[in-house]
Amino acid sequence: MTVLISLALLVFTAALVLLYAMVGELAARVPRAAQEGGGTDFVTPLTELSPGAAPADWPGQLAALQAEERAVLLVLSPACSSCRRVAGELATMSGGEFGLPLGVVVSCGDRRAGEEFAARHGLDRLPCLVDERGGWVTGSFGVRTSPAALVIARGAAAEAYVFGGLRTVRDTIVRTTPEGVR
Repeated sequence: MTVLISLALLVFTAALVLLYAMVGELAARVPRAAQEGGGTDFVTPLTELSPGAAPADWPGQLAALQAEERAVLLVLSPACSSCRRVAGELATMSGGEFGLPLGVVVSCGDRRAGEEFAARHGLDRLPCLVDERGGWVTGSFGVRTSPAALVIARGAAAEAYVFGGLRTVRDTIVRTTPEGVR
């Protein structure tokens, strides 16, 4: 009986250590501004972007953005609560309110979940790609994080941000737009 209790206690201790390790890993993935109470007002440069990267092939839904001087690709995921909030903000914006041509990549584990997410939030009114398992956005730009805003200049990655609020990242991107380019 003592051996059984000792074994159960050992398993419980190992599970607790594993839980703390998982929480630590999750905390490492949350942007510092959000951890410090930044809420939806944070914008942090995304270091995993491969600057200058250009997709070999642009999906038809997003092909028009390739020719723009500057455009923005928002990377959202149905599994992310911040992404759901951002998608709700995007649904309330009028067509040109963002200030630059805009496209959306819905990175999802399952195509059906991505399509439902896009339809529920009206993302299909914009150029929108459902990117199953994030293969296109990761393979093209090296981005594995959401919500992310990728600034595309003439078809190549120029800069990228992790953000908490759509209007905050819009203001940051528009403010960094070179003079004469809109």
